[in-house]
Amino acid sequence: MLLDAGYTDLQDDRRFRERSLDELHEEFGAVPARFGSWDAYLEAARARTRTWRPALEGRARAAMREEDDAVVPLVAPDTIAAAFHGVAVEPPSAALAAIRCPVLLIAASETVAELGEQPLARFRAAVPHAEVVTLASGHDVLADALEPTIDTVGEFVTRVIRT
Repeated sequence: MLLDAGYTDLQDDRRFRERSLDELHEEFGAVPARFGSWDAYLEAARARTRTWRPALEGRARAAMREEDDAVVPLVAPDTIAAAFHGVAVEPPSAALAAIRCPVLLIAASETVAELGEQPLARFRAAVPHAEVVTLASGHDVLADALEPTIDTVGEFVTRVIRT
C-alpha cells in the first residue's frame, strides 16, 4: 500500500511558473537561509505555508539546525532548488501513472475546493484504476478526519485483500 501526502503537482498551484534550474538556484539562493532564532524561522515558515497548523512546527524544525547562534537549513539552497526542479520536470503524477497495484486516493474536500477539480481529474486520468474518495476535511485528513480516514483505508484494504 502506498500512503502519500498528496496527489497534486506543482503545476496545479495557480502561482506556479516554469523556471530553469539556473533560475531556481538564483531564487532559492536569495531566500534568507539564516534566521536569528527559531521564532523568526517559524514566523517565516507560517507566512509561506498555505495551510499552517501546529502539527507542521515539528516538520518545519526538522528541516533546520542551529549553527553559530543562527537557525539554518539542513541542506544547501542549491540542493533545494534541484529537488524543486526535479519535481517540476517530472511531476508526481508521472510516477503515479506507472503504479500497477491497488491505489486509494483520499482527497480532502478543502483541498479540492481550493484547487478545483482539475488536479483530481488529472490524477484519475493518470491512474485510472485508482479508487478516489473525497472526505469532508481540511488539508490534513489524518489530523482533520482521523476516524473517517481509518474507516476508508480499512474498507479498501479489506476489499483488496479479498479479491
